[in-house]
Amino acid sequence: MAARIRLSPFAIVLTVSIGVLLLFLYSRDRVLFHALTREKVSIGKLLSAAIDLAERAGKVVAEVRTSDGLGEEVKGETVEGAKEYVTKGDMASHRAIVKGLVKAFPGITYVSEEHEKETEFDVSFPNVDRKEVMEISMQDDVELSRVAVWIDPLDATQEYTEKLLQYVTVMVCITVDGRPVAGVIHHPNFSAEFPAETTWAWVGRGGSEGLVQSASLTKTREITASMDHLSLIVSRSHGGAVNASARKAFGLATKVVLAGGAGYKVLQVIRGKVDGYVHVTCIKKWDICSGDAILRALGGKMTKLDGEEIDYSADITPKNEGGLLASLTNHEKMRKKLTASGTQVSPCRH
Repeated sequence: MAARIRLSPFAIVLTVSIGVLLLFLYSRDRVLFHALTREKVSIGKLLSAAIDLAERAGKVVAEVRTSDGLGEEVKGETVEGAKEYVTKGDMASHRAIVKGLVKAFPGITYVSEEHEKETEFDVSFPNVDRKEVMEISMQDDVELSRVAVWIDPLDATQEYTEKLLQYVTVMVCITVDGRPVAGVIHHPNFSAEFPAETTWAWVGRGGSEGLVQSASLTKTREITASMDHLSLIVSRSHGGAVNASARKAFGLATKVVLAGGAGYKVLQVIRGKVDGYVHVTCIKKWDICSGDAILRALGGKMTKLDGEEIDYSADITPKNEGGLLASLTNHEKMRKKLTASGTQVSPCRH
């Protein structure tokens, strides 16, 4: 005779009550929910998905750019008074990344530059087992409550509208306890002149093909003790202010390069095209998180001008105040000279 298992009314009520409580926590506070349930996520699989989704998003960004209309709208202004745009490309990229990310990792905490109400838009499951990432993943599970993903669906939107497409990138950054551990910077395939290129790195593990070698060559370019003949890359919108500060700090021979897009600027540092990236006004953390992660993986640095590391915790402000300096070499020397010269940093609007 088969044994029968009988649950008492108390056990049934208790089980249902726990289920309802967990469901309530999940709907109200996912960080607390995942902390209590100790759910874990593989950083390797998350990075694989981030690369795949950034490349997918890059395709829709390029498709929108070649369409009849970008549908650009002004969503605000910078501290300097420059217009901030959002386009169909920004929103299509946002949907592609966010929907794919949540599909593969339900409950993941993410912060994106763009926002929209829930839509019926659906995506296929992203590739979470990319060979080049899995080869360096090893044991990498982290509690989901400690992880946040920062997303910039379309960096350099103004340049995107102006067809200055060399500056445009899609970025996804993975953080643990507020520190960047992996970053992806993808340049979409706009044309033969501006082909697709994906740069990624995982702190302490490795990165995309050729990245480490390129950075190693860059780091062998020793800067003289006097810091003569430096080249710095800065935003197109405030080049004049940094230009004066740079020449005061490093001398009249300092070269200042104007460019759009934070992702593009960090790539120029990594490739040895410039010695540092300087920013002195308010900037959002989704603009810089991926570059910060890649620089860390290569032994470089990105800090505020006072030397403080940038906190990417999802529950604090997305605004980075205090300016920033990004470099592969001589970070402290450059930072101290900039601050000693009286470089002015503009606060964020609140």
